This record gives sequence, C-alpha cells and structure tokens, in this order.
Amino acid sequence: MRSNDVKQLHTVSVEDLNKQLLELRSKLESMTSDHVMGKLTNGRTLSSLRKDIARVLTVLRAKELLS
Repeated sequence: MRSNDVKQLHTVSVEDLNKQLLELRSKLESMTSDHVMGKLTNGRTLSSLRKDIARVLTVLRAKELLS
C-alpha cells in the first residue's frame, strides 16, 4: 500500500473499511496456505499484506475513537 493509499483510508467509510479488511484477511489466508504448500515465491508479500491489515485496523480504531 502506498502512502497516498494510506492517506485515502482516512476518507473511506467504516463499512468500506470493513469490506476491505475482510478481503485482505481472506487473501492473507489463501496466501498463507500457498506459502505452506510451497507455491508462494515471494514471502515478502505476506509481510506487506499483514501490514496493510494493520493499517486498516488502525484507521478503523481511530474512527471509532473519534465518533
């Protein structure tokens, strides 16, 4: 996720953030199983995906505290 994308997360609605979080988590689950089976060539994608999930959760928490 680029820095511009991170800044745009703050403008997205909570419902859309929750949808994006579900998509990222399902993608992480499938990529983790691919990694276990040896199909994943670049392990860095798992790390960046976990970080993207953390960013979305951080924005959701900030919106929760502000409302």
